[in-house]
Amino acid sequence: MASDAPAASSHPEETKSQERCGEEAMSLLNCLVQGKEDCTKRDKVVMVKNEEVIASSASVLEYLSLVKGNRGRMGSMRYRWVRNVGSKSFRLQEIVDRLAKDVFYDINKCDGDNLSSAERASLLARQGVLAYICEPNSLRDILEHNITIAHNELQERMQHVVGDKESKDESTVMICLSWGTAPDQAGGRSAERKYVDVVVHMSAQEIFDDDQTFVRIVKPSKKKTVHDRNSTSSARAGKKESEITIMATSEGRLEEHDFAQLVVVRGKEVIASEEISTDVICEMAAMEFAKRGYTLVRCRLLVDDILGADEVFVVGSLPLCSSVSRVEVEGGDAGDVWERKQKTSLSQSVKESLREAMLAQTT
Repeated sequence: MASDAPAASSHPEETKSQERCGEEAMSLLNCLVQGKEDCTKRDKVVMVKNEEVIASSASVLEYLSLVKGNRGRMGSMRYRWVRNVGSKSFRLQEIVDRLAKDVFYDINKCDGDNLSSAERASLLARQGVLAYICEPNSLRDILEHNITIAHNELQERMQHVVGDKESKDESTVMICLSWGTAPDQAGGRSAERKYVDVVVHMSAQEIFDDDQTFVRIVKPSKKKTVHDRNSTSSARAGKKESEITIMATSEGRLEEHDFAQLVVVRGKEVIASEEISTDVICEMAAMEFAKRGYTLVRCRLLVDDILGADEVFVVGSLPLCSSVSRVEVEGGDAGDVWERKQKTSLSQSVKESLREAMLAQTT
């Protein structure tokens, strides 16, 4: 009986050549798939520096690690988180007011609110190009212009992402201001040149998985291992998780995090940090919990608060509100692990309320 299978080649060299062609075709296919994934990632990220679009595929947390690593090498740096809805940034004026106040203090080593108009004007007149990031109105103008450029670029790119599930009308923005002085050679003599870089990083990527956020709390003995580990993706029990690392003191007090705060639910109490965050979403989220019948308690969060929690959440402009599935404490006593027993609808409810509030105030 004749077989439908192709006859094997009688020439070993021809067989090897066919195998190589198959391997090359598979390799090319893998490269094309990877290229599509890289392109999709790049399409969801836009970086604008001083009104110019910069080629970058770095996620917002990768970029944050980069700027924090370079901090202090040439000058100073401040950053803020903003949520963008449509073409407008949520509560941008409030964010800019606080940012300009902090920058003024960093540059002039005094609180501008305690100065007379003449004293403030005199200080700013000596700052040159640095002056415009100390004044809320001028800072807002340049930030709005950069954010508009980033938004328009992101909208154009997202139109080419096939099957994208993330909202084209919602994005996370990290504002980064860096400034300082750099040597400038002029006529053989070294002069001092002041510089300012205004960077807007806009991303449509959703980093946090509401069901599988993992928190690692590290005490001082392990501090050297967590440099730049703001957030990574890892595989645990076969599921993709969002992982964040938070430092704790030897006494168990949790330190402030770069892009989020923890909120703890225990009984009818919701425990939030006593530190007022520069991220307006952190404060809004805490109030949303209070609206749902919980008593809001402000205090310095301890590791014990986490280990005794009924439920733990990560809040902020980046996650909005994400339920934590597991917490591990490194450098602590053996068995310092907290696991969520049952996920409630609380995180989704708070997240939806935050989105409704942002939409109402930006339309």
